Amino acid sequence: DSFSLFCFADPQCSSESNRNRFQRESVPHFKAHAAAKGVPCYGVTLGDIVSSGDSSNTNPQMPHMCEHMAKDKVGFPVFQTMGNHDYLYFNGSAPLEPDENSSTYNIKAQRLFEDIFGPINYSWNRGDAHIVSMRDMLWNSNKSGGDYSLGFSDEQYEWLRQDLSFVPKDKLVILCVHIPLVNSTKTNVQNVISLLAQYDEAHIMAGHTHYTRNEPTLSKGVYEH
Repeated sequence: DSFSLFCFADPQCSSESNRNRFQRESVPHFKAHAAAKGVPCYGVTLGDIVSSGDSSNTNPQMPHMCEHMAKDKVGFPVFQTMGNHDYLYFNGSAPLEPDENSSTYNIKAQRLFEDIFGPINYSWNRGDAHIVSMRDMLWNSNKSGGDYSLGFSDEQYEWLRQDLSFVPKDKLVILCVHIPLVNSTKTNVQNVISLLAQYDEAHIMAGHTHYTRNEPTLSKGVYEH
């Protein structure tokens, strides 16, 4: 009947010293705060777990961050969301190319994240809540990790439509993404918001901006944090 959901975004650990500080300072804070709650606790990252960029490859930090957020370290299960810095590193000298396992470079870009943290589009139920995590950025070039925009592919939208088709309209729905959806007309964003608006109560949890902003009336019944 009751649980606490911790959402934390953009640790962007780019080095060993960064992730050691995350382990030394953040992880004990999560664990102590959850222990004081007195109810079951769960966590969701909201992307940018590491900080790869056009000139910086922080992919090697991903496995370590996964270890730091293990249940026995944090004190509760932590689910993961992909951010724009959490991609399989590529740039102009090493562009992403589709292969037999990845039909597009957008799919190729997510492969390392999937290998380490799990799927990018998935959902899970706790109590009366249905919680969904999705990648909400699309890369516009296979030669620059920084050339991305907010959006959901047609395949992602169709996956979410089918996923929510099994969820009663009176159930609480929480969508976890990286880039906020407010005021956007980018690819399939309004379609996704329309799906959420069918529910009595829906919340979007997002990171990316590095500051706190709340949009209580993103759409009818949809609150973005």
